[in-house]
Amino acid sequence: MVNQKFLNKSYISKSFFIVKIFFTLFSALCFTFASGKNNFDKTFGGDKLDRGIYITQTSDCNYIALGYTGSFKSTDEIYLIKIDKNGNELWSKTYGGEKDNDFGWTLLETDDKGFIISGWTGSFGAGGSDVYFIRTDSKGDTLWTKAVGGEKDERVTDIIKTFDGNYVAVGQTESFGAGERDGYLIKINDNGKVLWKKTYGDVLLDRTFYVKENNKRELLIAGITKNNSNGGEDVLIIKTDENGKTIWKKNYGQELDDVGHNIILTSSNEMIVSGYYQREEGKEYHNPYFVKLSSEGEAIWEKRLTDSRDIHVIHTVETGDGNFVAAGYLRDNDKSPWDCFLMKLDKNGDQIWMKTYGEKEVDDLGYTVAKGIDGGFVITGYTYRNENGNGDFWIFKVDDNGNL
Repeated sequence: MVNQKFLNKSYISKSFFIVKIFFTLFSALCFTFASGKNNFDKTFGGDKLDRGIYITQTSDCNYIALGYTGSFKSTDEIYLIKIDKNGNELWSKTYGGEKDNDFGWTLLETDDKGFIISGWTGSFGAGGSDVYFIRTDSKGDTLWTKAVGGEKDERVTDIIKTFDGNYVAVGQTESFGAGERDGYLIKINDNGKVLWKKTYGDVLLDRTFYVKENNKRELLIAGITKNNSNGGEDVLIIKTDENGKTIWKKNYGQELDDVGHNIILTSSNEMIVSGYYQREEGKEYHNPYFVKLSSEGEAIWEKRLTDSRDIHVIHTVETGDGNFVAAGYLRDNDKSPWDCFLMKLDKNGDQIWMKTYGEKEVDDLGYTVAKGIDGGFVITGYTYRNENGNGDFWIFKVDDNGNL
């Protein structure tokens, strides 16, 4: 008799391989149709605060960016912008209610070329801020919305599509769980129906930021925890089965704060966790932190980069040459403005180059980096360089060496 368990594992591994090939071919196709190196530097929004939080390529070789805006109503709204490879706006949409602020944090393109947006809302739901999902068509028009939460505050900061065709979002909850704030995992289907919800944490603070799925359908979650013996915050990695049941959880860190902001799965199915660590007790100065882990959470290498500046790593992507780039923001001291930065590291976590972007006298912050359609990298965040005095939604594109 054929071993069904073996068949299932074989099918999952092949599916994972096929998905990787699809995205490789998709990137190559976009690169083929792109003409030249289209670097650009663009701002979007109105005369109040507008922030870019997330950006990714679309299947039609453009970009889709998500954030929030306070320019068009009395409250903050979710802000979705589609741009072409040259940074020109194709269309934009806002979403939200009148009651309170609504924030967009991450999104996915769906199989029908629409989008599923995740973030949180103060306008809808049970109370406080609730997790908020919006499903749109390819033009950004709303198909359905879903608010999930309790009486206090909930939010999500990452969403993935799972091998079974559903979606898993990760974030934090104050309404449920064991502590003051716990990690929160929600699985929904393509119609927004909640399939299950899980919390992760103990008495003290736990927050989860990013989630990935490996070729065994296990979920890998990155965040921070105060439930440790050293008194500071530690990087927290949780591995669960496909139903969110914990397989193991591990802390990484020293006596002071260590924050795990992002997790990527490498082509060899290992994990690279990125974030920042507190450099000195009593001072809110941070430096980049990277740790590469095996599939079972054992540290392969750990890097704590040392710099006199205050540096926050927010997002990381693997590059086509086996290295990776990290984006975030930095400042010289607590009286200096913030600048966006992009840093390239090799497969061992050693820095290859680092570039900064922004005006000298104003804040310029980077949040997310994605691979460019024609090579290079595209970054989103927000900048205060314009004359209105409020932050603008910022998207810019650099070449493979970080040059604008």
